[in-house]
Amino acid sequence: LNKSFSTAGFKMVGNLFEKMNNKDLAVKTYSKAADEVGSSDFFYQKIGDINIQNEDPALAYNSYKKALALSPNNKELLYKVATIAQTYFDNEIDTAIDCYTKLLEIDDNKEKIYYELGHLYLSKKEVINAISAFKLALDINPSNPFYHNALAYALVDVEQFEEAAEHYQFAININPNPEWTSIVCQALGMLKYKVFDDINAAMNLYQSAILLDPLSEEAHIGLGDIFEDYGDTDSAIKAYCDAITINPK
Repeated sequence: LNKSFSTAGFKMVGNLFEKMNNKDLAVKTYSKAADEVGSSDFFYQKIGDINIQNEDPALAYNSYKKALALSPNNKELLYKVATIAQTYFDNEIDTAIDCYTKLLEIDDNKEKIYYELGHLYLSKKEVINAISAFKLALDINPSNPFYHNALAYALVDVEQFEEAAEHYQFAININPNPEWTSIVCQALGMLKYKVFDDINAAMNLYQSAILLDPLSEEAHIGLGDIFEDYGDTDSAIKAYCDAITINPK
């Protein structure tokens, strides 16, 4: 009973300091609680949350890992550790992979987990594993444009260009956001130009990218490069001038 009261008391005092925006005292309170009473995983997680607010991912990561060691099946903690590891620490990619692999066993949101795993495998240059993960995400949600785009990117890495082009086109057809789709159009345009030598398709894709995002200087430059390569100097100059108009510097 005394232990429960102490735990509740520490929670109340720490919460009060947080509301007063005195984060240092809140952290000291939660640290003392973690050392002296039960629910240490809760208190370490609270310390991690405050450190995130203070933009100190290293301290937050350390606290979240301590909490996770005490509560290894806590989904919220697994996501927090994985997210910080993949966002801030290149040498902690394996930890993030371990967290997401554990989450596959206990969380129903498997498509998101496979998607994150795909990106983690890409960062390790394990492209085959990345492709497998993205395909598993697509098996669950075949109409997600972001999954198609990620898979296309990985397929280009292993020179499976035909299949990559199909997935890029699928993502473009869905068009979830004009600026994002403009970038995908440019990726497919470059593929059509450099790999398939299909200048008309490439130009159409770059022009579509410009229609979707008229302020994309990269799309204007990419279109200008194609014109220049094929000797249409006037059209190239116009495209480059359009880019300069967007970004005079």
